Amino acid sequence: MPEIKTLYPIQVIGLDAGTLLQQKGMAYLSQHKRAILAQSDILVSFDAVLSPFLTLFPEFASMPHTSLSLPVEKSVSALRALRSKGHRIALLTDGDPLFYGFGATLSRFFEK
Repeated sequence: MPEIKTLYPIQVIGLDAGTLLQQKGMAYLSQHKRAILAQSDILVSFDAVLSPFLTLFPEFASMPHTSLSLPVEKSVSALRALRSKGHRIALLTDGDPLFYGFGATLSRFFEK
C-alpha cells in the first residue's frame, strides 16, 4: 500500500517594504515569522524576493530553497509537487500577500 503524505498548508509570509529595504542597516523579521520558517523544510519565492531575503537574513541561506517562475500555473504546479511530497512550505511574498500579492493568486488555485 503506498504511503499517504500529509498535505501541510502553505505558510505565506508577507515581507513588507521595511523588511527588504534594509533601513538604518538593520533588517527586521518578527518572531512569529521566524517560527514559521523554523517549522518549514523548504523556502520558496520569486528571485526578486528570495535573493534579497537570503542576503539580509543569512541564517536562512542553508535552508533548502527554490525559486518560482512565471507563468503562475508553472509556480502552482511546482508548489503542488512539493506539497504532495509532504514538504512544509514557507512562501515568501512582498507587499500585502493575501490581498494583492501572490498569496491571493495562489488561493484561487488551492482548496481552502
